[in-house]
Amino acid sequence: MRKWMWVGWLVLSTLVEVAGQQPGFIRDSLETYILKGMADWQIPGLALTIVKDGQVVIQKGYGVQQVEEPGATPAKVDAHTLFLIASNTKLFTATALAKLHEEKKLDLDKPLTQYLPDFALYDPAASRLVTIRDLLSHRLGTSS
Repeated sequence: MRKWMWVGWLVLSTLVEVAGQQPGFIRDSLETYILKGMADWQIPGLALTIVKDGQVVIQKGYGVQQVEEPGATPAKVDAHTLFLIASNTKLFTATALAKLHEEKKLDLDKPLTQYLPDFALYDPAASRLVTIRDLLSHRLGTSS
């Protein structure tokens, strides 16, 4: 499952890059590119939304939600099908925090307790020293 999520994320990030570079080309060739990628990488389905300048340019579903038993009718993916993104959540969270840091709305190197006063580890001294950067670096030794 992780393999498909990673491949799907890779395909989508490539498509977003293509969308920004060749707007006239995208509508005609995107469909072919996606279908070929799905076949080559054995991806059963994906949902795609491309947003440019705050406007949805393309929003579409491809394939099926999951591979069913032979003879069963699989549910099709549409533009609003939800997928579990599992550990990709870390990427989205880190990107959002980096954006807030860039906008000077958050400091990655300030103590986490400045933003989450109730945050606590077993050791109170360690709790006071933990930064957002520490959490993003996965170097605290805490469980998920």
